[in-house]
Amino acid sequence: MRLAGVTLLGLGAAAAGIGRLALSGDVLGLVFQGQPVSALLLPVLGVAVCILLRAGFAYSKEVIGNRTAGVIKLRLRQRIGNAHGLLGPPRRPRPS
Repeated sequence: MRLAGVTLLGLGAAAAGIGRLALSGDVLGLVFQGQPVSALLLPVLGVAVCILLRAGFAYSKEVIGNRTAGVIKLRLRQRIGNAHGLLGPPRRPRPS
């Protein structure tokens, strides 16, 4: 389930990044067309929102990834500890 969530967060980050690039292109097109600054405010605000969304998605993805790695490490250490307990103390050959 975590993998699906992280995948969706990654897709959201990608979509926000593409949106940022598309809106940045619109802003540049409006600047080259000589549009007034008032016409640029909404697209620039859209770029800022896309930047914040992408940052939020990326941060969430990293946090969930780190937590998942911690869970996996804990389970692995438990399995190794259980196996170590089953084997018992080390046996050393007797000197001849």
